Amino acid sequence: MLSLLNAYYLLYLQETDAQKKRLLEEKIQLIIDDIKQSDYKDLSQEPEWLEIFRLFDK
Repeated sequence: MLSLLNAYYLLYLQETDAQKKRLLEEKIQLIIDDIKQSDYKDLSQEPEWLEIFRLFDK
């Protein structure tokens, strides 16, 4: 799940089209919500997760 989140985040950073960027942002938010609702391992040791979470958690 974190690999998918990281991949979407990298695409988001590279995207220049506003509409595509908004779609990627929505997908990232859905993945974050899914991770938060699951019994996922302790993510406090995952710096990539923490960075993305801070940027996109709404």
